Amino acid sequence: MDSSNLIIDLILIKIIMWLRCLHESLLEYSGHVPVLRVLRVIIIRLTAHAITSPRHALRRPSRISRIDIQLVFVMEFISKILSSRNAWIGLNDGDREGEWKWVDGTPLNTGFWGNGEPNSAVGDEDCVVIHGNTDPVRNWYDYPCHYQIIWICEKTVI
Repeated sequence: MDSSNLIIDLILIKIIMWLRCLHESLLEYSGHVPVLRVLRVIIIRLTAHAITSPRHALRRPSRISRIDIQLVFVMEFISKILSSRNAWIGLNDGDREGEWKWVDGTPLNTGFWGNGEPNSAVGDEDCVVIHGNTDPVRNWYDYPCHYQIIWICEKTVI
């Protein structure tokens, strides 16, 4: 096996995931993606504060989502499913203003920020939501963490 096939297989193992509903109603997408073969995506229906979301996910076999730049097709699907709603993702700058990190502590490399975002428009906006029905590669907005919004978890299939 040459190194490019090995890299593709390693990426495939990392990327095949579920965005999992924590309560009953599941919405699933299974499709063939060029190079990546199969992807399963599930959106959460539970409404919660951004700061309580990680605790809920830790009690389940899943974690708050961390959306990598390689997953533009996931962003496109999520944007369509959310319609005009918003959903929390596991990104915040609560430790230090302007230093965006995922809930696992990984710093943000590349984001899908909306125009003019992040901007702390209403004050203390330390958490990030995805806006549905907008440009999927420019649909992240900073929001106050105490707002009650649905949120997205992911689960590794393999």
